[in-house]
Amino acid sequence: MFEKGVSTKSGTARGYGLHLVSQFLTRWGGSITVENLTTGGSRFTLYLPKRAHGGTSH
Repeated sequence: MFEKGVSTKSGTARGYGLHLVSQFLTRWGGSITVENLTTGGSRFTLYLPKRAHGGTSH
């Protein structure tokens, strides 16, 4: 699901959105998970580490 070019949509969808999110989160020390809901749909959870005191913004 997080691989480049994977899409569940037809037409013009390219399947890069989740891949890019996953790449950014990994680079920043975080992660993303996906869970299928019994009521239908999916839940995506993003994890990012807390910035330590004295850290800088980019």
